[in-house]
Amino acid sequence: MLSNGEIYHMAFKLWEEVVREHKQLSVFELRSYLKELNTQDLPKEQIEEKAREWIKENKK
Repeated sequence: MLSNGEIYHMAFKLWEEVVREHKQLSVFELRSYLKELNTQDLPKEQIEEKAREWIKENKK
Protein backbone atom coordinates (compact mmCIF):
# COMPACT_ATOMS: atom_id res chain seq x y z
CA MET A 1 0.00 0.00 0.00
CA LEU A 2 1.06 3.58 -0.63
CA SER A 3 1.57 6.15 2.08
CA ASN A 4 -0.64 9.23 2.28
CA GLY A 5 2.30 11.28 1.01
CA GLU A 6 2.63 9.08 -2.06
CA ILE A 7 -1.13 9.37 -2.67
CA TYR A 8 -0.99 13.19 -2.47
CA HIS A 9 2.06 13.33 -4.75
CA MET A 10 0.41 11.08 -7.34
CA ALA A 11 -2.85 13.06 -7.17
CA PHE A 12 -1.12 16.38 -7.80
CA LYS A 13 1.06 14.93 -10.56
CA LEU A 14 -1.93 13.45 -12.40
CA TRP A 15 -4.06 16.53 -11.75
CA GLU A 16 -1.42 18.82 -13.26
CA GLU A 17 -1.42 16.67 -16.40
CA VAL A 18 -5.21 16.78 -16.63
CA VAL A 19 -5.97 20.34 -15.54
CA ARG A 20 -4.72 21.74 -18.81
CA GLU A 21 -7.44 19.87 -20.65
CA HIS A 22 -10.17 19.33 -18.07
CA LYS A 23 -10.49 21.98 -15.39
CA GLN A 24 -13.63 20.50 -13.83
CA LEU A 25 -11.75 17.69 -12.08
CA SER A 26 -10.57 18.68 -8.62
CA VAL A 27 -7.50 17.38 -6.83
CA PHE A 28 -9.80 16.31 -4.00
CA GLU A 29 -11.85 14.07 -6.31
CA LEU A 30 -8.72 12.54 -7.76
CA ARG A 31 -7.09 12.02 -4.36
CA SER A 32 -10.25 10.36 -3.05
CA TYR A 33 -10.26 7.96 -5.98
CA LEU A 34 -6.56 7.19 -5.44
CA LYS A 35 -7.24 6.45 -1.77
CA GLU A 36 -10.03 4.10 -2.83
CA LEU A 37 -7.68 2.29 -5.21
CA ASN A 38 -5.02 2.12 -2.52
CA THR A 39 -7.33 0.10 -0.27
CA GLN A 40 -7.26 -2.61 -2.94
CA ASP A 41 -3.54 -3.12 -2.20
CA LEU A 42 -2.54 -2.65 -5.85
CA PRO A 43 1.01 -1.81 -6.96
CA LYS A 44 1.77 1.89 -7.47
CA GLU A 45 1.99 1.54 -11.26
CA GLN A 46 -1.42 -0.13 -11.45
CA ILE A 47 -3.00 2.54 -9.24
CA GLU A 48 -1.64 5.26 -11.53
CA GLU A 49 -2.83 3.40 -14.64
CA LYS A 50 -6.35 2.93 -13.24
CA ALA A 51 -6.43 6.59 -12.20
CA ARG A 52 -5.53 7.67 -15.74
CA GLU A 53 -8.37 5.52 -17.09
CA TRP A 54 -10.76 7.03 -14.53
CA ILE A 55 -9.67 10.54 -15.54
CA LYS A 56 -10.34 9.78 -19.20
CA GLU A 57 -13.83 8.48 -18.34
CA ASN A 58 -14.60 11.61 -16.32
CA LYS A 59 -13.45 13.90 -19.11
CA LYS A 60 -16.38 12.82 -21.28
